[in-house]
Amino acid sequence: MDDISADDRNALLVILGLLLTATYQATLSPPGGVWQGENTSRSKGSFDE
Repeated sequence: MDDISADDRNALLVILGLLLTATYQATLSPPGGVWQGENTSRSKGSFDE
């Protein structure tokens, strides 16, 4: 690991940061959204009418 230049190390850190950020974002809001399921309840206070 001592053979890596400072520029290569910085590039690797930037790439790693971008990968971690993309992974974090994909976990919080996956592409296509999250399906909540069907609300078949017709009880009082239900928001779908």
